[in-house]
Amino acid sequence: MRGLGGWTILFLVLTLLPAGALGWLGLHATRELEGQVREAARAAELRVAAGLEDRIRECERECDGVLRRAAAEAARVLAAAMPVEPPFAALRRAREAAERESRIPDVALRVIDPEGSEWDPARAAPPDWLPEWGPCSASLDEAARAEFVRRDPAAALALLEDTARKLVSPALRARAWAAAARVRSRHSELGDGDEAARIAELPDETIAQAGPMAFEALSGSRRHEELRARGWVPEGIPDLPGARVAAEAPLPAGARLVVSVPMAPLVARFLPPARIEGLEVRYELSDAAEGLVMDPSGGAALARPFLGSAVRASVRHPGLSALEASARQRRLLTVVGSVGLLLLLLCGMLLARRALLRERALRQLRDDFIANVSHELRTPLTSVRMHAEMLAEGGLDEGRRRAYAAVVEAEGARLSALVEDLLDFAALERGTRRLEPEPTDLGEFVRGASGAWLPVAARDGVALDVEVASPAPVALADPTALSRILTNLIQNAFRHARARRIVLRAVAGPAVEVADDGVGIEDRERLFERFQRGRGSRGAGIGLALSRDLARAMGGDLALLDRPGETCFRVALPRAPEIDE
Repeated sequence: MRGLGGWTILFLVLTLLPAGALGWLGLHATRELEGQVREAARAAELRVAAGLEDRIRECERECDGVLRRAAAEAARVLAAAMPVEPPFAALRRAREAAERESRIPDVALRVIDPEGSEWDPARAAPPDWLPEWGPCSASLDEAARAEFVRRDPAAALALLEDTARKLVSPALRARAWAAAARVRSRHSELGDGDEAARIAELPDETIAQAGPMAFEALSGSRRHEELRARGWVPEGIPDLPGARVAAEAPLPAGARLVVSVPMAPLVARFLPPARIEGLEVRYELSDAAEGLVMDPSGGAALARPFLGSAVRASVRHPGLSALEASARQRRLLTVVGSVGLLLLLLCGMLLARRALLRERALRQLRDDFIANVSHELRTPLTSVRMHAEMLAEGGLDEGRRRAYAAVVEAEGARLSALVEDLLDFAALERGTRRLEPEPTDLGEFVRGASGAWLPVAARDGVALDVEVASPAPVALADPTALSRILTNLIQNAFRHARARRIVLRAVAGPAVEVADDGVGIEDRERLFERFQRGRGSRGAGIGLALSRDLARAMGGDLALLDRPGETCFRVALPRAPEIDE
């Protein structure tokens, strides 16, 4: 695996380059297809827009004919109704006739007299042909001077009432009463009068001759509504904004009738939205310059005059926006897919590299483990073989024979412990290690475990103490597994700590602690990893890892505690169930 980095880079290049090329080709093809579709749609829009000139001109002639017929019909109805009906009733009939003919609402009518002035039927002509017109007009002027110049409204009211009593003409009398009612309305201190009631008793024609002041005096009364219904009072026509188009028709005596309709409903009726060659066509009033242009917002537009205004026809491909949105979405999906593929390949290569590196590390650990185990086995076997050969020689005194035998026994125990660790480790890896937990008195257990190490402590000059909490804790543990854990911990304390005192504790929890006052442990992060050994230490590197696995298999755990002045390993165990007597 020495060339793993170079192969990784080569594989990365050989994978990323085709993926990037495929992504670029997909984007380029999508963009080219979108451009072709857009150009085809624009050409169709321009062709259809250019062909709308004749259609708009034909609709203009049709609209002009409809307006002329509406004006002629309204003039006919007005000429027939004017001599026999009130003026506003005749105008209402004429307007209704124009709306029926044109089928356009909000029609407005104007009557132009031969002199070119507009006729307003709401303004009654002064009846100057009556003999009493002069005195009546002079009294009205004098009342106005009394009210506004001399600031004497009471005198003005008295003058108007006296004038009304003297007049014989009903129309002039109604004018005087209407002027008096207006004075009372401006000056509340004059009180209420009966002028409006007197005017209401007069015929319709007489009230109309009296002029606008008479209608004002009757405003809000039932008589006023009756006059409106019969066509003597003008009906308010809303002043609609926007352009209007007009047509004229002649009236008797040289007058003319002008009929005007709003342009917006006219365009909506004669130029409705349509679909031509699959394209959407819409018409609207506009002040754009005449000609054929491309709409900045999309589509083509044709602007031309229409009945004195300007109409703009917009042609738009209905599916172009959807096609463009779909193309953008596909480009985005192509980019996302390409990037995702590249990331996936990169992650796969990284994972493969990580797996290869991990395999190399595990292989290195295995090789180191085999070398360490081989060394650990060779050393005691060599010692056993050498001392066995020495025991086989004759002429040894009893003291030397016993010393050689003790060495053979110690090295054999060391070999046995190493073999037991290897067997337990293999069994835990395969899942075949079976534990048999039972209630265990931890105080008796640590006392028994310390007895086997007292000769070693005496030989090395180490104080081996036992501390048991009161009452002695009882745990649910496998004695064999717990013995293996304590053996590994005590052996490490004797072998690596160079301690002067080692303490075995049975504490509440329940737990067992192995503490020493030795040199301590430096590499704590990888302390419980398999095949890891401390600096300058011997061994296979599986003792602590095996001990923690055994503790966890019993339902407990093994941990290194931070305590000042000592290194302490704590084996936490599950509590034994209490049995009721």
